Amino acid sequence: MFGRIKDHDFASLNPELKKDMKLSIIEGIFSTLMGSMIGGAILTGFALSMGADSFIIGIMASLPLLANLVQIMASYIIDKVGDSKKVCLLYVILHRFIWLFIVLSPFLFLRTSFYDLRIWIFVALLSIGSIFASISGLSWNSWMADLIPANLRGRFFAKRNMAAQLVGMVVVVAAGVFIDYWRSLSSDNLTESYGFVFLFALGTIAGFISVYLLKKINKSKKISKKDENFLQKLKLPLKDSNFKKFIIFTSFWGFAVTLVSPFFSVYMINTLHIPFSLITLFGVMAGVTNILGMKIWGGFIDKYGAKLLLYICSIGASLIPALWIFASPENYSIIWIINIISGFFWSGIGLASTNTMMNLSPSENNTVYFAVFSAITGLTGALAPIFGGSLASVFNNLQIFNISGLRLLFLTSSLFRLTTVLLLKRVDITQHVSINEILDKFNNWQKIIPIYTMSRFSIFNINYRGNMNLVISRAMVKIEEEMEKLQSKININK
Repeated sequence: MFGRIKDHDFASLNPELKKDMKLSIIEGIFSTLMGSMIGGAILTGFALSMGADSFIIGIMASLPLLANLVQIMASYIIDKVGDSKKVCLLYVILHRFIWLFIVLSPFLFLRTSFYDLRIWIFVALLSIGSIFASISGLSWNSWMADLIPANLRGRFFAKRNMAAQLVGMVVVVAAGVFIDYWRSLSSDNLTESYGFVFLFALGTIAGFISVYLLKKINKSKKISKKDENFLQKLKLPLKDSNFKKFIIFTSFWGFAVTLVSPFFSVYMINTLHIPFSLITLFGVMAGVTNILGMKIWGGFIDKYGAKLLLYICSIGASLIPALWIFASPENYSIIWIINIISGFFWSGIGLASTNTMMNLSPSENNTVYFAVFSAITGLTGALAPIFGGSLASVFNNLQIFNISGLRLLFLTSSLFRLTTVLLLKRVDITQHVSINEILDKFNNWQKIIPIYTMSRFSIFNINYRGNMNLVISRAMVKIEEEMEKLQSKININK
């Protein structure tokens, strides 16, 4: 797969760098293997089997976003250490050991006084793991950005993500089939939880293999400059009026999205009683339409700009939660339609938001802009699922138009999203960036847009370092194959 990158730029690379790039692709596969077996509906199912309620599910969903708050601290750590690889390896290893402890925790607390606290111990471990993953993710991106030549980054990460995502989709479906089989053999929740723990163990093993591969990759030869004015730079984004407007829009939109996102899996598992194997297939369907949607939106954004695309796709995505109201245990075929249109609209949102970030952030200080954006939107997005979990409990005792519980929460999210779209009008987006510029530069800061990186079927994924921006990653698989055609069309239009 890596061998397909054959042009004069790649041919001129030294053998050592070629080896590093191959190792990175293999490492990405193992990292994605881990993520596929510790996140999404698998993680949700494990929490439910341990007695988690809507409030705890909301807390779990908020953890990856809360972890974004430490990215400012992480950038400071990297700046002081001056070696992104060293920082990355340290926190990746710590993250893997946290998951090793999670694998052992059901056995450690089975017959102790801590048994009744097992779900809270699990949440605490996830919190620590999220922080380690966030720091390692930031340092990994910095490391790779310095290591991989700029003219090959787009193509290289397209190949890396393609290999990882293809493996990830297969594994997540296989994991769903395994859980369904294990549940059919289980007599109680405790026995059922062991099936999830088995997948966690396999994922953790894959995670340690990825650490071994990371160690074999050379560190970049770029010398990091220690910035004595780091704190001063952090103030720049908040002094930018237009950028603040975009932060406000994204924060409210993110709140409306994450208010309900973690509870789609809960609804499918507890209310609709859908098999795990089918739940994972829904996610694969969303991934396929995500790719198809990106091919369409790529030409649209070059012609009409990011703001119009963001309007269209945000309105479309606003209607999606309301559609869940029509799913019932007797007939939930509408979920296929929901995932088809969801992948389509979220691909446009990912592309438009990325475009807008590039447009509004000055190149000389874009890393600081991204870090501040990530911290603020991460905080508001993290509060939403906790609030959503509490609201779901209230809605269980409330009925409006024969709608109650999670279905009423879905409707609330749709109305909130539609209201939030009005804030976009205040953001001045006068220029747009071409699709090829996005693909070329996106890998430097794909970690920065937390609200738009969330996929419903992987909403509980701890931000493990190999989990690239899911929306853009999938789209890059197909887009890279047509980059030359797109470039020709763009040149003609110019």
